[in-house]
Parts: sequence; C-alpha cells; structure tokens
Amino acid sequence: MEAIIMPVLGLGMESGTITGWLKKEGDSLEKGEALFEVETDKLTSEVESSASGILLKIVHGPGDDVPVNEVIGYVGEQGEAVPETGEPEHSALSPLARDVASSNNLDLSGVEGSGIGGRIVTKDLDGVDPSGEKRVFISPYARKIAGELGIDLSKPGISGSAPGGRIISDDVLARAEHVGQGSGDARTAAGAPGELERQPLSGMRKVIADRMTLSKTSIPHFGLRSVASADALILFRERIKRTARDLLGVRITYTDILIKICALALRNHPELNASLVQDECVLYKDINIGFAVALKNGIVVPTIRSADTLGLADIARRKDELSAKAKAGSIALDEIGGGTFTLTNLGMYRVRSASPVINPPQAAILAVGEIYREPAVIDEQVGIGSFLEFSLACDHRLVDGVKGAEFLSTIVEFVEQPAILAL
Repeated sequence: MEAIIMPVLGLGMESGTITGWLKKEGDSLEKGEALFEVETDKLTSEVESSASGILLKIVHGPGDDVPVNEVIGYVGEQGEAVPETGEPEHSALSPLARDVASSNNLDLSGVEGSGIGGRIVTKDLDGVDPSGEKRVFISPYARKIAGELGIDLSKPGISGSAPGGRIISDDVLARAEHVGQGSGDARTAAGAPGELERQPLSGMRKVIADRMTLSKTSIPHFGLRSVASADALILFRERIKRTARDLLGVRITYTDILIKICALALRNHPELNASLVQDECVLYKDINIGFAVALKNGIVVPTIRSADTLGLADIARRKDELSAKAKAGSIALDEIGGGTFTLTNLGMYRVRSASPVINPPQAAILAVGEIYREPAVIDEQVGIGSFLEFSLACDHRLVDGVKGAEFLSTIVEFVEQPAILAL
C-alpha cells in the first residue's frame, strides 16, 4: 500500500486545493496515470499517480485545502486494509483538526463534521468548549446591526450561518426581514448598501488573495519610483521591429525589451535576484524573469528562464508561447515556477505608475506604466518628450534602499541607451 500525499508543486507552495478526483474509490489505476487535480500558484494542474493498484480511500475531496506532504488518499491491492487514523472515537478527523482538539483538550462528543463523509475539519471546532458544548459567537458588526434594528440577540430564533454557528450581519438582517422589524428594507435600515451579487473567493482568486496577504503581511516592502526618457527606446524598437518581423517572424514588444533590460540589470545587481530562505539570503546564479499575464479571474506569472542569455527574438517567442498557454489554461507548473524576479507592464491599460506587491519568495518586483508625452527641458530647450515611469518594490530584509536605487538607476540608463542591449 502507498499513501498519496499532497505534492510540492512549486517554490513557496505550502498547500494545494483539490479541485477534483479523476478516479473514484475502487477504481484501478496505473503508475503515471492522471489521478487528481490540484490548484496552486494560480492554476490547476493534473497530478499523476505514483503507484499502480486500486484507489482504496480518498481522504480529502474537492474543495479541501491540504498542506503539502499530508496524506490525501491510499493506493494498494484489492481488499487491503487502510491504516487507521489513531482516533477510534473520531476516525474521520483531519490531522489539523486533531492537533487543535488535542492542544485545547476539546471534547468532540456531538460535534458534526462538515467534511467529506462527515469528516471533522478545523472549522467544525469553532466555538467548541472543553466541555463539548458549543458557544454562540456574534460578530461585532452583527451586534451593531442588531442594536440599530432593536433585535434582542438573547432571544432564540437567530441561526448563525458562519463556521461554528457564528452569527454575522446577514443572519441579523434576515431575522429582521422575517419578523418585519424596522421600516422598509432591512439592509437600508441598517445603513448597509444594497447588494448586486456575492461571489465567494475561490479557486484562482483565493490563491491570489492568500499569496498577496502573505506578501504584504510578512514581507517589509519599500518602494522606489523613477522616470526615464523613452525617446531612444521608441526609436530602438522602430528600427528593429520590421527586421525582426520580416526575417525572424517575430514581433518585438516593449515588454520583450524590458524583460531583457531587467535581466541584464540583475547581472549587475545580484542582490535583487534573491530570496530569503530560512533566515538565509539565497543569491541565484540563474536570472529567471516572471512576467504578469492577465486572465479572466486573476493573473499568472510565467517564467522566462535564463533571460539574460537570450536574444530579444528568443524572449519574444518564449513570452508569446507562455502567454498563449496561460490564457488557454494549459501552462505547466514548471513554466510558472522558478522565477527570481517579476516584471508587470500596465502600460496597455493607460496606467502611468503603480505600487506592485512582491511575488513571494522573490526579493523585488518592477512595475512599468504607459509611455506618455509631455513638455520637458531637452538639451537646454523646452520641447515635447516621451517618458516612462518605473515603480520598484523591494524586500527590505534583503535589499537596502541604496541597492534598490542603484538597480533602478541601471534600468533607467538601459532604457535611455537601449543600444547597450546589443553589446
């Protein structure tokens, strides 16, 4: 028998959400056959079975967010007994719920599980006293709404819809509408705006929310901004784009040029091509540039590996290939993993500047806006110039302000003298 575990599918992955099993309990399968789908790092990928045999048990089902290396099922021979969980009274208990219950001496008698097959998960423990009785929790906002509507929360009749039976504002408003308390619509009486629609965070949006929350709460950001003259960059692209199209069959974009510029700048400033790993600063010899691609429900960041060694045509081809795969939902995990630095170009959206959020565990991210024209002093003369704004966000644990400023200065220098890309 072999345990099926949640695999580590990318740098920085802590958990994955199972979106579906491709086999059901009792099905036979071969090693290397697609077994289940997992969502992590903003995309869904099929995971292959590591053994041949019968799918004896599915421990985690669709929608379960499972830490890496946790058992999610078992493969073995027909009739083979699945290992016990070690909790005869509550065998259907998730490992994390078991740890919470054990550390808090919780009596799980009478606790109903909301997981697959009645499995008790951590949210089922919300509000459980050591005595085994469930307390009723009320959110502060729900208490405020109840006070405004004159609803007595000590009386029966209000059921909590949040995990653990916690009463939230919607429960109070629903009760107000039911008993006809207040005047007009209860939401209006409560001072809350009318809702068009509710869309729970799930799938890609939940992954993005979790990663960006992790980034902003665990990484001390600092930001730097700079403006570069874009006149030479525009002329450079005009000179090469026709040749690239006619002779090489590729379209060179500003993003392609900026990816190359970032890669060459990182050669000179390796401290930004780094990650913090267990209190150690890891400097990478490979310069792998991630670039943001907008999808319907979020973004993915494909990676162009060894971008400093590639020519502009090769970068353009690889970028177009990865972008197409990302939009088609067919991009592989190794094509979005391993990035050491991220570029996000918002110029096509008429954005002039931005405040980017670092893509963990990288040390920095660069945002670039649209090319715009405005009056400026050029060679001691007042004229009209083209400009490009850059916003750099750095992890202050790894990068000091001066180092970040030096890197940004190099970016500006390369943009204003793009002929250096040919050296």
